[in-house]
Amino acid sequence: MLIQQRNLQKNIDEYSFNAHYMPLTSESSFHSSLAFLPHSSRFGTVLDYQNYLA
Repeated sequence: MLIQQRNLQKNIDEYSFNAHYMPLTSESSFHSSLAFLPHSSRFGTVLDYQNYLA
């Protein structure tokens, strides 16, 4: 529960400091983690692949 509270507070703080207005760069932004999504996801069924592609 403590980790979730920290994550929520971090998100609130980032929003209050207008972090969502930061420009997208090739080094960092929300899209940087998308490339690692297949490695952190579990693909055991056809439905898992369909959900990933949806």
